Amino acid sequence: MSENNIVKNIPQLNPIFSFKVRGGGDIYVYIADTQVCRFAVITYDDTSTEVAYAVETLQGAYQVEARLLVTKAIKEWGENPNPFKQLLRNNKEMKRLADCFYARIMLW
Repeated sequence: MSENNIVKNIPQLNPIFSFKVRGGGDIYVYIADTQVCRFAVITYDDTSTEVAYAVETLQGAYQVEARLLVTKAIKEWGENPNPFKQLLRNNKEMKRLADCFYARIMLW
């Protein structure tokens, strides 16, 4: 199989959630579905590069899984200021993230 055919077979993921970070940048969450499981990936985009910081398998406890995903990203980021802490402290946005997980999974 040629390299061009391989690239064509990789699906484009669109974010299911975004959060504008105070001070600049954006946090995005993507969901991917495989034959084995569904998982969420959280990234930070500083407008020049987007880097993944954590992955969480989704099994149905969406509020817990949303919190775990963000907590893992906080630990991976490490230093302050930590953009993922802004998200974790924002109860309204954390609920919206969990709702996005639920809505997206129900569509599948």
